[in-house]
Amino acid sequence: MEWVEGVKVSEGRQAPNGFASRSAAAATASPRLSAGAWALLAAFGAIYSFLYVWQPVTTRAVGGGDFAVYHAAGRALLAGRSPYTVAGFLYPPALSFLFAPLALLPFRAAWWCWFALGHAAVAWAAWWTTRALGPGPRRWLVVGATWTAGHALAVSFVEGQVNALLLVAVCLALWPPRRAPWLGPVGAAAAFAIKVWPGVLWAEDLLLRRWRRLLLSVSLGAALIAVPLAAIACCLRGPLQPPSAAQNFFGTPAFLNASLPGLALRLSDPPTRGADLPANWVSGGLLQKLRLSRSDRVLAVVVSVAALGSGLALLAAALRRRREPPPESWRMGAALVALALVASPVSWPHYPVLQLPGTAALAHELLAAGRWRRLSALALCFLAVNWTEALVVGPYVTAYGIVVSAPAVTWAITTLPVGGGVGLFVLHLLELRTNRRAGASAANSVTAAPAAA
Repeated sequence: MEWVEGVKVSEGRQAPNGFASRSAAAATASPRLSAGAWALLAAFGAIYSFLYVWQPVTTRAVGGGDFAVYHAAGRALLAGRSPYTVAGFLYPPALSFLFAPLALLPFRAAWWCWFALGHAAVAWAAWWTTRALGPGPRRWLVVGATWTAGHALAVSFVEGQVNALLLVAVCLALWPPRRAPWLGPVGAAAAFAIKVWPGVLWAEDLLLRRWRRLLLSVSLGAALIAVPLAAIACCLRGPLQPPSAAQNFFGTPAFLNASLPGLALRLSDPPTRGADLPANWVSGGLLQKLRLSRSDRVLAVVVSVAALGSGLALLAAALRRRREPPPESWRMGAALVALALVASPVSWPHYPVLQLPGTAALAHELLAAGRWRRLSALALCFLAVNWTEALVVGPYVTAYGIVVSAPAVTWAITTLPVGGGVGLFVLHLLELRTNRRAGASAANSVTAAPAAA
């Protein structure tokens, strides 16, 4: 018998990435939830229903936002036109084909179907993460608290964003099923084909030199881009890319952009006391209307590449000891997602949805080990990333409009999510190093035991 993620597993049936076999899970049956735990879960459910079901329905009612763009792209396909004839569609072509079935429905019905599908995907991701964390009642409370505190879900549902499907793909990449490990690289490829930037998950296979898995995932991701593009070129009328596609690579100083390139662009165009916010801070959310100078574009690209390169170098350094066992997939994947969100040219308030699984897994581990300082830091960074817009930016804009009454306050509220994102990456990196050292020490102890005997 041997142990995987704290769960005893029969020899020859080791479960990768923290999943124990059914027989092992049955052998270590977890205690039932107490009445207090059930009360907490009920409270989480009530808060979730209010924040992420009721409010999105009443705020945006039956549509609008990004979903309107997706739906229009699907309708363009059905009409024989390229999805890039739709203003605002800046996504890979596979997404438009994904929405073609919904485009067959009237807009109102399509919105409700998409809303229900999104909640089903988020619920599945919560269940999958809970299953990955092993036995014990603590996992339910940790996942429930993380999903409830992830206010990025509210933004995602209000806008009708595609993050719920990305969340499913990321969960599969972090914890592929024991009997279908190939779903891990498939999840990474699917996430790449929907929004490109999750392709950073491929860095895990690159750093761990898993060449076959990397080749499979990259090939599938490339095919999911190339095949829809070929279909558009051969069968549809219109362009093969959006007119402003290049702007996605240069970022924006919009005050809701929580990335390091966005912060750098805001620093290059600071606000003045008593004046309106700089125009690009306010209108920069519409990338197709944003106009950056050549120097600003260079600045954003340099900061993005430097942040990504530095983060990957730190992760590579954490893996440098060859005698140490390879880390569980979720550790590297969670760190890479956190790194991508701060290094990406744009990082909108709904992007942190993809950090829910990794944050829950890290919180579960820290709670079990009693590392309260690191757990408190994790909670603060997670709340800063998820709640700054709702609790700080929203009231500030409501009270003062777009006028800068106190530049220091303006800088604080626009920088807080960026700092929280960097903090999440650092915490994942530190825990990765800590776990690797602990694994190496255990391996050395096992190796030395026969000699001592």
